[in-house]
Amino acid sequence: MPTVFWFWGGVTQDVFNEALSRGELPPTNHAPEFAPVLEPSLKP
Repeated sequence: MPTVFWFWGGVTQDVFNEALSRGELPPTNHAPEFAPVLEPSLKP
C-alpha cells in the first residue's frame, strides 16, 4: 500500500520513536527532512 510506504514504512524504528517522543510524526514525503531508509523501503 503506498500510504504505508510513504507514511510509516520509510523510516527506521529509532527515527519513528524519536519523533513520537517529541509529540510529532516522522517527516513525510514532501518534507525537506524526508530521507527514507533505502533497504528495505525501496527494495524491488
